[in-house]
Amino acid sequence: MIPRGPRDVRRVDPATDPAPRVHPIPGTDLTVQWNQSWEAYVVKGPGAPTGGGPLVSIEALAQALDPVPLPEELRAALAADRAVRPPYVTDEWRRLVEIVTALLEPLGNAVTQVVPYIPAPRAQAVEVSTDPDLIEAGPRAHQILTEAGYRVRPAGTLVGAYLVMRKEQASL
Repeated sequence: MIPRGPRDVRRVDPATDPAPRVHPIPGTDLTVQWNQSWEAYVVKGPGAPTGGGPLVSIEALAQALDPVPLPEELRAALAADRAVRPPYVTDEWRRLVEIVTALLEPLGNAVTQVVPYIPAPRAQAVEVSTDPDLIEAGPRAHQILTEAGYRVRPAGTLVGAYLVMRKEQASL
């Protein structure tokens, strides 16, 4: 048997990932691109809507740019960019965050955080935190969400921190 040398194994260098494509918005000095870290579209340039902040959908982008039209070619190019680097937090998951936020609206500033929680692949949960100094806020949030039909369990050891999931979702 002939001894062999070590195999030539190369790691993929993340620096070689192609940079996100920047698209000019016709009729303006603005550009738009799919931003993977924000999982949203970002518009840059003088007078950019939302101050260059994230826009989570093509519809939100079109609404923010109104009355400037978003040509079909640009919509298709942006959709292709998103398809190459799809968001981890799906639109359905974002809707769950919006629903939970709306349900907890009566608690006002007592709710300090409502964000997607990523415990495992394909598990969609929302992390809710309430102000620990407001003793009644945590139990009230738990009650509101449970009565609305969601599964609610404590998140770690923090008082007033919960993970919220749909009833039909497998346990985390």
